[in-house]
Amino acid sequence: MKLYIRIAIILASALLMGVLLVYDKQKEQLLPRSVFPLSEETIAAALEISGLDWHIERIDQRIVEESTLGVTYSLSVPNDKADYTTVFIDHYQSVRFGRRMQLIHYWNASRLADLQTQGEISWADFQETLDFAARLYGGFQSADEIYQACRSSVLPENEGTLWKGPLTGGYCVIESRPAIQSWKTAKGGRIYVTVYESESMFQQMQQEMSRTKGEQQEKTIID
Repeated sequence: MKLYIRIAIILASALLMGVLLVYDKQKEQLLPRSVFPLSEETIAAALEISGLDWHIERIDQRIVEESTLGVTYSLSVPNDKADYTTVFIDHYQSVRFGRRMQLIHYWNASRLADLQTQGEISWADFQETLDFAARLYGGFQSADEIYQACRSSVLPENEGTLWKGPLTGGYCVIESRPAIQSWKTAKGGRIYVTVYESESMFQQMQQEMSRTKGEQQEKTIID
């Protein structure tokens, strides 16, 4: 009886060791998590790896929460046929909300016209933006993890929220403003790719935004 117990313990230990080794191996293969706030060198390296000819034009800083530094990088995209910045990277790491990064890509009328000559807008048109966001935030299994998760569903052209869900790197929310269906009449639109550390952090942020909005509405009524 004791022999059977000993064998069972050995087998259980071996199984646990195997699981730990697989876990460690998976961690080694994840994209490196970038240090927040992101440096110019980090963004430049991500751009080079992604094969993107985007250029940093401006850097803005602000205090988000007590002493938490929030940084926004504004980038220009030469092939957008625009003489202004069309990509924005807003990010910070705070005690309450963890690591949060939002990448905004503005699609102007010229870029939109180029896409429409090829047919309907699809997830493939946003892949370089999604891959770039994954590389910047880090922790994903691969640069195209966000894209692969999105492309399995139909791109909702008449909704503000295009996709959201938990991934290896964190909780990802992809939005469009206005809805893609309105881009033509609005002469363009914006894609928002926001990554949170977890779904709980996302929910906490939503609650904070709702609370702030309620306070502002109450103040407006009183005034």
